[in-house]
Amino acid sequence: MNTVITVSTMNQWNTLGSGITELTVATNSLNDASLTVLDLTRFKRLKKIVIGDECFMYVKEVKMIGLSELESVEIGMNSFT
Repeated sequence: MNTVITVSTMNQWNTLGSGITELTVATNSLNDASLTVLDLTRFKRLKKIVIGDECFMYVKEVKMIGLSELESVEIGMNSFT
């Protein structure tokens, strides 16, 4: 069973379950100054992540360790800047 989730707020991000398989981050989202590390390692079943344009403005480090099922990563324009 695929679990597809779209997030746009920090509250949604912080409450994500670890069993999701597809994650979409809406454009111009998760630009909170407190979010400097994007740690995806808890999502062991993640197969696909799509990050919209202009997201994760303050993130300096991304962790994708141990995501053996990950097949696709799409990052929109001006994200992680």
